[in-house]
Amino acid sequence: MFMSLVEIINEFSKYKNDGIHYKNLCEELLKYFKVQKRCVREEVTSQGQKFKTYEWNNIVNALYTTFESKKIKRLCYLEKDNDENKKKDVLNIHEEFRNFCIEKKARLRNISDMNFEQCNDYMSWITEKKRGLQAIDPNYENIREYKEYFDIHHNCNYPWLVSNTPDVTCSQITRSRGKT
Repeated sequence: MFMSLVEIINEFSKYKNDGIHYKNLCEELLKYFKVQKRCVREEVTSQGQKFKTYEWNNIVNALYTTFESKKIKRLCYLEKDNDENKKKDVLNIHEEFRNFCIEKKARLRNISDMNFEQCNDYMSWITEKKRGLQAIDPNYENIREYKEYFDIHHNCNYPWLVSNTPDVTCSQITRSRGKT
């Protein structure tokens, strides 16, 4: 049971180029947990024994120890987790931020071909996306608190987010002619 759990975590951890997809990872782990609980319950009852919650809780505690060792306990939740709502909120914010970073990376690939207007549009897009993140996470409080999970790219992480340092500088070439 624990080996499969670790395999799921390791599989998701392989894909770090655009940050780990924590929301999908946590959802996958929760599904795995529920299937395992159902299997254990069926196995115990098929043997004519009673499924004992306190014994299952020992297994849950061991799972949380695995979560802790893999550094995902702050984000991923199982049933009856007191912080489930907070974790879901953080995972939703992370999903938005990660998607933003992936799109930002794609847009930055074309930066050398941008004219002044396109560069300005890019800068406006960044500002708009940052406002959207502020709307779901005022003052980036959750991103700050969980910043180790929001380190998507070198130029898309918490320090970059709060620095307000632009990725690019837009400049326009002007040509003037002298009077003849």
